[in-house]
Amino acid sequence: TVPPSYVIQKFLNARRFEELAAYLLKAHGKDETKRQFVLDDPYGFPRPLEELDELKTRPELTTLLINCYAKLKDVAALDRFVRNEDDLAVDGATAVVALRDAGYYGHAEKAAVAFEEFEWRCVLALERDPWRPEEALEFFDRMDVLSRFRCVRRFGIRLVKDFPDRTTELLMRLATAPDVEVDDCVRPEDENTPVCYEEELQLRKEELRQRNRPTTPQAFPPDSDSDDEGFTCDDFPHFFVHRPGHLRLFCDYVMNFDERGRTRNICTTLCELLIDEWRSLKDNDGSEELLEQKSEDIMALLRSDAPYDRMVALVLVETREFPPGTLYLYETKFAQEPVPYQDRKEPWWTRRQKRRSQKFRDAVRPEERIIPHGLRNGILVQEYHKRGRIGDMLRICRAEGRSDPLLWILACQTTAGAIPPEVLKRKRYFGLGDDKAEVWDPEAAREADEHTARCANEGYAAEGFVDSDYAKMYAPKPPPPPPPPPTDPEILRKLDEREDRCSDLKEVLKALDEEKGLHPRRVVELVCQNENVPLGAMLPYLKTVLGRWHAETEAENKESRRLEKECAAMRKELHDSKCAEVAALPNVNEYADVLQMEPGPEKTALLDEILEEKYRIDEEAADRWREEEGLPPLSKEDREALLDKIMSEDDRKWMEIHKKRQEPVDHEQFFRELEDPDTGGFDCVARWIGKGVISDDAPIDVDALKKYPYIVGEEVAKDEEGRYLINVAPALRPYVQEPEVVGRGTVELDDPGVAESKGD
Repeated sequence: TVPPSYVIQKFLNARRFEELAAYLLKAHGKDETKRQFVLDDPYGFPRPLEELDELKTRPELTTLLINCYAKLKDVAALDRFVRNEDDLAVDGATAVVALRDAGYYGHAEKAAVAFEEFEWRCVLALERDPWRPEEALEFFDRMDVLSRFRCVRRFGIRLVKDFPDRTTELLMRLATAPDVEVDDCVRPEDENTPVCYEEELQLRKEELRQRNRPTTPQAFPPDSDSDDEGFTCDDFPHFFVHRPGHLRLFCDYVMNFDERGRTRNICTTLCELLIDEWRSLKDNDGSEELLEQKSEDIMALLRSDAPYDRMVALVLVETREFPPGTLYLYETKFAQEPVPYQDRKEPWWTRRQKRRSQKFRDAVRPEERIIPHGLRNGILVQEYHKRGRIGDMLRICRAEGRSDPLLWILACQTTAGAIPPEVLKRKRYFGLGDDKAEVWDPEAAREADEHTARCANEGYAAEGFVDSDYAKMYAPKPPPPPPPPPTDPEILRKLDEREDRCSDLKEVLKALDEEKGLHPRRVVELVCQNENVPLGAMLPYLKTVLGRWHAETEAENKESRRLEKECAAMRKELHDSKCAEVAALPNVNEYADVLQMEPGPEKTALLDEILEEKYRIDEEAADRWREEEGLPPLSKEDREALLDKIMSEDDRKWMEIHKKRQEPVDHEQFFRELEDPDTGGFDCVARWIGKGVISDDAPIDVDALKKYPYIVGEEVAKDEEGRYLINVAPALRPYVQEPEVVGRGTVELDDPGVAESKGD
C-alpha cells in the first residue's frame, strides 16, 4: 500500500487536479477511512464497531478535496459533495470552513445543515453583511447549551437590539436551561479521596479536557480551558443595554422561574427597572391605573424575600421620589440586621477576570452597609411628618425618645416649622388715629384706651362737657364693622392647611407633656423659632404645664407648712427635754434664771452650754471609773459605735445632713449649673441650698443691707429714710447690682397732688 501523502504529492506535481479529486473522493469513503485508520494504528486496542462507524476522514484531506473542486470550478461536484449523496465519512466542520474560505457561502450553509453543524450555520448567518439574524435564530435551539451561550456572548447585544422579542424568548430559555454538568473525575464523597484533593482535582480536570479537546475547527471556541464551567443568570443583563423594557421581562421571568434566577444582581436590576418605569409614567402624566399597578409591582418586590441590595433600593426610591418604598425600607429592611448573601455561582465574567488578574482575585467583597439606629429614627420622623402620619411619628418618639431626646426636638421643630404664615392680617381698632392700620401696636392701643377713658370719665364729667359738641368732636370714632368671611377657595384652603398644621403641633405638644420628653422652656424656644406659630397653638400646652407647676407648687407649699409645724413641735419638744434635763441637775438653783427665760436662741445656747458641761463631767467620771476598774479608756471609734446604737433613725438622718453641709463645695460647678438653659438654674438652687452655698441663716448686717434696698424678700429692718431692708444670702450679695441714683429729689406719695422738690 502506498501512503496517501505520496500519491497526493505526485498528483500535485503533475497538476492533475481531476485525478487528485477522484482519488480524494474515494479516500472519503467509509471503508477506505476504516482501512486507513487501521494502517495508522496497527498496534492499537480493538475498537467497537460503533466507534469505527463514526470515524471521519482526516481534515486535511477534506480541505484539499474542496480546494480541488474550487480550482476546477466544478459546481456540480460541490453540490453532490454537499448533499453527501455518496455517503462519505466527512468531517462537517472542516468541510464548512473550507467552503467558506473558498468563497462558496451558499454551499457552506447547505453543508452545515447537511452535516448538522448548526453552530457554523449560525456563524455564517451572523458574520456576513448584510447579516441574517432571523436565519440564525431558527437554528439557535439546535445547538448545545455552551455553544448557545458562546453565541450570544459574541452576538447577543446586536441580536437583542434588532430582534428583541425573539431573542429575549431564546435568552429566557437559555438562562433557565439545566446546568451544564462538568465531570470533575473526583469528588469529596468518593471513596479513597486523595490527600491533596485540590491539586489532584485540577490535574484530572486538565487530563479530561485534553482528552475531550476537539481536533476540528469550532464555530464558537472557548475563551480558555476553564470555559466549560457554565454560566449564571447574571451573565445576561448586559445584552439588553438598548432594550431596558425587555430586560425587565427577562429579569422577572428568570427570578420567578427557580432559585437560580434569584441572584442579587437580577433582583436589584428588576427593582431599578420597575422604579424607572413608574417615574417615567409619572413624568409623562400616565393614567392613575398604570401608576397604581406599577406601585403595586414595586412594593410586591420590596416586600418579598428577594435578595436585592437594600442600600441600592433605598437610593433608587429616594432619587426617583417613590415615597411608599422609602418608608417601607426604613421601617422594615433597615430595622433589622443585614442578611448575609453569597452567590450560588460566580458569573462567567467574574471567573474570567479572576483568571486574568491577580488584583481581581485578591479583591475583597465590601461589607453590607448599615444606617445608624438614631439616624434611621430621625429620618422616619421626617418621613411620617411629610405624609401627615403624626400618630406614627409620635409612636417612634415615645418608643425611642428617652434614649434619644433629639427625636422630640426634631418632631417639635418639623411640626412648628411647617405652619404657614397667616393669610388674613388681623386689624385692631385703636380708638384714635387711622382705623385702617394693619400693624397692631399694643402700647399704642393701651395709651389710646387710657386717654379715651380719662377724657370721657374724668375731664369732661368734671367740667360738664360730656354731652357737648366739643366732647363729641374729640370723642373716638366708632370701630368699623368686622370684615365679611372670606370666600376665595385658595384662601379657604390655606386657612384649612394652617389649622391642620396647628392641630399637629398641639398633638405633638400634648405628647411632649405626657412623656416629659423635653423641658417646657426648651419646647417654647423651639416653637418660637417660627414666627408664624400662633399663640392659640401653644396655649393648651402652656395652660397644662403652668397648671401642673401651680399644683406642684401648692403641694410643696402645703408640705413645707406641714414640715414647719412639725419642726416647731420638735423644737418645743427638744426645748422641754433640755429644760427637764437641766431641772434634774443637783445644782438646779444656779440655773433658775436660765429656766425662767423666754424660749429663744439665747436660752437654747445657754441650755446647750450647761448640758455640754454636764456631759463633759459625766465623761470624765466614766473615764475615772474605767481607770479604777482597770479597764482601757474608750477610743473615738468606740464612742461613735455606742452613740450609733442608741441613735434613732431621725438622728442618723440629721447627722448625715450635717456631714454633707461640712463637705467642700465646688463653686465653679455650682455656677455652671446655675446657668443651665434647660432648667434655668432652679434645680441647681434646690440641690445646693442644703450644702451651705446658699444660706439664709447668716447674721443680719443692717449696714451691709442698706446697699440692697430694692430686693424683694423678708422684711428685717428699716433704714433712716424709712426704706425696708431684707436679708440677702452672703453667697449672692456680690452678684446683686446696686441701684443707680437717678436724682437727689424726693417724691411724696401721701399728698393728693404730685409735687417734686429739687435739693440744693
